[in-house]
Amino acid sequence: MESPGGRSQACIETICGRCFRGPRPFSRPWSTWTGAPGSVSFRGSATRGDKVDPRAFLPLVSRPRARLEKWGRTEHPQARDMSLLLVPRAFFETARISVPTVLESFLGSLKQETCSKRLSDWSRRILLQAQIQLDVSGTEAIESGQSYVIMSNHQSLYDIVVLFQALPLDLRMVAKAELFRVPIWGTAMDRAGFVKIDRSKGQEARAILAEKGRSLKEQGLSLWIAPEGTRSATGELLPFRSGGFELAIALGLPILPIRIDGTRDILNKGAFRIRQGVRVSVRIHPPLTQAPEESPEQAKQRLKAEVFSLLSRPSLPS
Repeated sequence: MESPGGRSQACIETICGRCFRGPRPFSRPWSTWTGAPGSVSFRGSATRGDKVDPRAFLPLVSRPRARLEKWGRTEHPQARDMSLLLVPRAFFETARISVPTVLESFLGSLKQETCSKRLSDWSRRILLQAQIQLDVSGTEAIESGQSYVIMSNHQSLYDIVVLFQALPLDLRMVAKAELFRVPIWGTAMDRAGFVKIDRSKGQEARAILAEKGRSLKEQGLSLWIAPEGTRSATGELLPFRSGGFELAIALGLPILPIRIDGTRDILNKGAFRIRQGVRVSVRIHPPLTQAPEESPEQAKQRLKAEVFSLLSRPSLPS
């Protein structure tokens, strides 16, 4: 009678397409993967009939290179497979700060300082759960006490989480109206000072954005807006919308351009699994402002071109 261990071994042999003996090598380091320095290649010694380390076959079965490239493993070799468990954890962390925010708003005791601290703690916990490695450069460009209109490329929902940890600023986000319809979460966003934008309303939406922007400026808060208007599924910059630039010029606030790389590998647009251990790079560029001799239209066109150029440059080393 075949033992359970024997049946497991037979399954491994069938999967690998070769018969070999030895335990299945769980939790192997990256250096033993095929293609890595010192690893054993499938082609070559196996086809010559030489003795082959059975561990060399498993990577080819479980992680073909095409999938590695698709998931960004070649750019983030320390990253682990995607996990569905992190999605409910992220929802839990969001509810954890949303419920008290809504309750305090109804009681009239909600303070913006409390909201800022909760958002910072929320983002820190979510990044820790996904074990994200955050590299931030250019913080010296940020002036203490100054409010900004922050503009970054937008590839993932994790862009927002990353910015709350990367920037030494109290900031709020411009978000699409659909998010404010989510029970509890949407109410908490509204009470915390997030700006709801309904693109279908045109000029009315611009007026609301300007009014909210002035209110945030008076409170010493900064406002993040994605000039692309939505997430890019490919990572390439989409055409810029004008609303954020018009707002910055109208309020007399500097634009803080920020390039983010790596968040798309954590959670791409339309994906439902979160990858752990990804390295994220945040590059903060010097602020941009309207020149005294420029008209608002001239400033808008120049700022759009300059921000687009800055955000087109990847911040992760090739």
